[in-house]
Amino acid sequence: MKFLPYILLLITLGCSRVYNYEDAFLYEEGYVYVVELKGQRRLMTHDPISAIKGETYEETMLFKIPRGSGRIEGYEIEVKKGYYKYAGFIDIQAEKIIIDLKYNDTTEGILKDTGWSGEYRLVRK
Repeated sequence: MKFLPYILLLITLGCSRVYNYEDAFLYEEGYVYVVELKGQRRLMTHDPISAIKGETYEETMLFKIPRGSGRIEGYEIEVKKGYYKYAGFIDIQAEKIIIDLKYNDTTEGILKDTGWSGEYRLVRK
């Protein structure tokens, strides 16, 4: 039991490297615009050693939106068939993008965090 605080510290340190990058990329793709976000995510490990190591990978999220400026409501964001629609918004301003989105989980009747909400520096491609 005397090692428990050290084990908890290692687990906490291993879990602390999950974050979103500061830049959001915006570009046109056919008839829609795309907001591209990237961030570090934890590997979904099933053994304690890998969990303590806290290994991560880079994840990319693409939001297909109808226009490249102003406020886009969650219901306007394109989703693939069979996926939950979004609630919230994406607000595209001159030099930044504010994202406040959740998945509208109609099965459980709740809103679930996307993990991508926040304020980003806008980079137009």
